[in-house]
Amino acid sequence: MPNLDHLREFAGLRTFDLPSRELLATRLQRAGLEAEERGRARPDALPPDEAFIAAKAGPGAVAWRLQLMPFGDEEDFRTYLTRFIVASDLPMLEHLELYLGSGDGDGAFPEDLAPLAAGSAVPALTSLGLRNGQDTDALVGMLADAPVTRRLSVLDLSLGTLTDKGAQILLDAPAFRGLDRLDLHHHYMTEEMTELVRRRCTETGTAVDVSGRQEPEEYEEPDEDGYEAPWCEPAILHP
Repeated sequence: MPNLDHLREFAGLRTFDLPSRELLATRLQRAGLEAEERGRARPDALPPDEAFIAAKAGPGAVAWRLQLMPFGDEEDFRTYLTRFIVASDLPMLEHLELYLGSGDGDGAFPEDLAPLAAGSAVPALTSLGLRNGQDTDALVGMLADAPVTRRLSVLDLSLGTLTDKGAQILLDAPAFRGLDRLDLHHHYMTEEMTELVRRRCTETGTAVDVSGRQEPEEYEEPDEDGYEAPWCEPAILHP
């Protein structure tokens, strides 16, 4: 995995792959072939996955990995994530981190995170990481109105592409004022905005990390709000 130094917090955890729809179909097909070889009827469904049941019982003891395969009739990320959040049934999950971006611009969009933003599927969640975002500003805009945000004490938007536009939403939206900790390291804020965020968080008692300021190599045309958007890339670029 590229840029493994960003993932050190997972070094001591066992990795568990949430099976994609395609992988589940492949497993069922393989089970059918094995049954035929032994003269038995092909199964209609896979038996219960004991490892998956055990991982759900202690969701904080494993590093969950959602991995889409680059071939076949694969489900889209939004469906995959919805299945993880809703169908996995993790009502006791308190800490969740998602690494969302990619080097080719094919990262997650705010609408992909709708079941997470609603909050009802993860009622115990108090620490959320939407890291390595392809468009962190858009993620911040989504979180500003999301029910889940009001329950958070820790928000991690690090390794992404936060600019002054998203930072202003963080400062203005009431939903972010109850945070104990805010991690923004690796961002594209200007020096002035970086200092403003640091000062405002200090005043409100929020511990903030605004280290790792990046300088964009070029800028796009100003958007409808007048922001001259920098061309940004998340910290972890997948091949």
